[in-house]
Amino acid sequence: MSTGRSSTSEINTYKGQERALRANRLGTLGLLLSVIAASAPMLVVAGVMPTIFGVMGIVGQPLIYLILGVVLVLFSFGYAEMSRHIHNAGAFYAYIARGLGPTAGAGASVLALVAYNAMQFAVYGLLGFEVSSLFSTYLGISVAWWIPALATAAIIGVLGWLKIDLNAKVLGILLAIECFLVVVFDIATVANPGPQGLSMAAFDPSSLTGAGLGTALCFCVAAFVGCEAAPVYAEETSRPHVVVSRVMFL
Repeated sequence: MSTGRSSTSEINTYKGQERALRANRLGTLGLLLSVIAASAPMLVVAGVMPTIFGVMGIVGQPLIYLILGVVLVLFSFGYAEMSRHIHNAGAFYAYIARGLGPTAGAGASVLALVAYNAMQFAVYGLLGFEVSSLFSTYLGISVAWWIPALATAAIIGVLGWLKIDLNAKVLGILLAIECFLVVVFDIATVANPGPQGLSMAAFDPSSLTGAGLGTALCFCVAAFVGCEAAPVYAEETSRPHVVVSRVMFL
């Protein structure tokens, strides 16, 4: 396999072009929607941010996001360049296997498998609990948490079996609703900020103190989950050499 820069029409997978997924399924917009949806803006606003503010007492949360944003941009330069040379659904695994060897790549894949699934199981549990609470509060119906969790898993399984471009359309609709609700929440908060009014104190470096700072940092990092997902879809994009890196920075 050539290690030089590939032509824009070639799908350059770690295991060879004959093992590639079906190409030309996603363009820039479809891939962008998939990546942003993975970051779950509503979950961050409704779950992560209040937890860091209320439970951990870290006022400087916005400053943490800015710092992490700079770090991720610097990381993305190298990550985007790697994505131009290797197009593989394993992404991290494929890059590490190519650069450091298959043993290191296998270790990275196991680490990713355990970490992502641990988070996924927790998210299903959270979803089941929230949906069960909504049914109980607004409809007076008692539903065990695992029923909506399993139902959602089944729906996601069906969508995963279908075409990737259909998934992008579904995610696009859900993401539009999600972002609309976030904007409404933002406007309402700014319009009625409370007795203290609006303040820039959250951007003061001295606000990054307290026993919960380390845990808050982990939560803030988790809020960016999804930014690394663009190269995962490289084999299914129309022009992976261009689209993947573009979406990563967008």
